[in-house]
Amino acid sequence: SLEEIRLPDSVTNVGYRAFYNDTKLRTVNYPKNCTGSGTNTYYGNVFEGCTSLETVEIPEGTGKIADYYFRNSSISSIMIPESVTSIGIAAFANCDKLTEIEIPVGVTAISGSLFSGCNALKKIELKEGLKTIGSYAFEDCMSLEEIRLPDSVTNVGYRAFYNDTKL
Repeated sequence: SLEEIRLPDSVTNVGYRAFYNDTKLRTVNYPKNCTGSGTNTYYGNVFEGCTSLETVEIPEGTGKIADYYFRNSSISSIMIPESVTSIGIAAFANCDKLTEIEIPVGVTAISGSLFSGCNALKKIELKEGLKTIGSYAFEDCMSLEEIRLPDSVTNVGYRAFYNDTKL
């Protein structure tokens, strides 16, 4: 098992479940040229179950974070570049060490179950331009104390903030 990985800039694609359940992996730096098969997309479940993962740097130019990308990992810090316009279903679900996150201005929808079960999440910054918060998006975020919905939000899904006991 790897503890740290630095992918060279020659890597252009990271496949489905490439690091799935790697319990020793702590740090990953993505290459600048990794565009996911020419579509600026990283494939799903790449870091799911990486219970030691703390930090990932996603390069500017990335357009999408795929479904379940970091689900059930121990990620505590992530910088999402402004180039990201889409974050997939449950991409950060059950990341129980994630305490805060800033959503880039180009993201118009918070996907279903995106942060569901993120028990340590206290602060999230949502930007103007966001229109939709999906069902179960923040379900069971028991440490979430405050969230400001931008005026641009027009739809809040079913149980989006269910069981958020500190709100």
